[in-house]
Amino acid sequence: MNGQLFEYSSSFDKLRTNGKKMKTVILGLGNTILTDDGVGIYVVREIQKLITDHQSPITIKEASLGGFNFIDLLAGFDRAVIIDAIHTKDGVPGEFYELDPAALNPSARLSSLHQIDFATACELARNMGVAFPVEFAIFVMEVADEFSFGEKCTPKVEAAVPKMSEAIVQILIERKWMNDAAKRS
Repeated sequence: MNGQLFEYSSSFDKLRTNGKKMKTVILGLGNTILTDDGVGIYVVREIQKLITDHQSPITIKEASLGGFNFIDLLAGFDRAVIIDAIHTKDGVPGEFYELDPAALNPSARLSSLHQIDFATACELARNMGVAFPVEFAIFVMEVADEFSFGEKCTPKVEAAVPKMSEAIVQILIERKWMNDAAKRS
């Protein structure tokens, strides 16, 4: 999936908030040939299995790109759910949690003309007048190995993929970003 984009859109788009149709995208990030780095993509594939095609106001996307590409990937949506891998010093592989999008600060300097961080991409999109999400949820899973070549996650991460997928669907239902009828029984 290096550099490629997969997009799945459901045919049902009638979730309304304050009379406005709210479009939500769930974006799984990663590289499925780098062991645990592909966990964001594996989670969105599981989420796709959990929701019905005709009842969900959700668009599901996979991407192995970031930076400026976030603008194109998220443009036109009101809400965005981002799912990715994270490797922290004391993290336990397979644990997953939500990050606070407000804690992500835009960078004042670019390290490359080709790459910007997520917060900077969001600020740039808004400053350019791009129709961009106003609500974000960022979910990450702690990984053990995101650098080795391999098309399968490490055992603890692989075992946590269905649990994280189910938890995200439940959170989206609770937040009314997805209606309860969208979940398959």
